Amino acid sequence: MNENLVNIKNDTSELENEKISLRGSETVLDSQRNLESIIIRIPSSQNIEEFKERIVEMFNIYGALVVEFQSNEEPHKQLLSFKSIFGNTLTHDRANEDMIAEIAVSDKFQGYLGTSNAEHPFHTDGAYSETPPYVTALRCEVPAKTGGVTKLVSGKAIYDHLITKNK
Repeated sequence: MNENLVNIKNDTSELENEKISLRGSETVLDSQRNLESIIIRIPSSQNIEEFKERIVEMFNIYGALVVEFQSNEEPHKQLLSFKSIFGNTLTHDRANEDMIAEIAVSDKFQGYLGTSNAEHPFHTDGAYSETPPYVTALRCEVPAKTGGVTKLVSGKAIYDHLITKNK
């Protein structure tokens, strides 16, 4: 399975102008939910602005969404089209010039989990950074024949839960 990872930094001035709130999910999306309810189908990356309001709405409600592009255009172009909504990309140790890191089996980075076919435990990307990402975008280019399930968890939901339980 090949996936691309991009961590996106929010430029809050842009977000305020657009009335976009990335405050976290109001409704927790759980694995038992019908994923069809969070899928947005978009003809191509050129149409991203037409779907901006719906993308932001879904993100604010669930903290996650699935975007299916209907065109066979360049995958990196599709990923980068989200910059117009969420802001600029952040760097990654293995990122290319567009700040996109491919998650694929490779001998290039021996011992690095992101270049192996081992299951990835829950982890954070960039939480140690001075400016951690607000959004992580994944794009699957080659679905796995077996397995390949991506598990995501909201750091905000964990924080809110811990605060509530430890009052």
